[in-house]
Amino acid sequence: SSRDPVIHQLMFSFFAGIKPPVHLETKLQLLALHRAISGLESDFGTVKNLKDKVLQKQAR
Repeated sequence: SSRDPVIHQLMFSFFAGIKPPVHLETKLQLLALHRAISGLESDFGTVKNLKDKVLQKQAR
């Protein structure tokens, strides 16, 4: 995948005790943010589905 070089560079930086370049940190923060947002969206979807199921049961 396209993220592998980034991860390899970060691993190398980590083990070498070198602070990774700023653009790598930014990329990681964006990745983390993106993951958090998609996680929130799927959680929200799950909550909505549960709510719909409850409403359907009440409607019967």
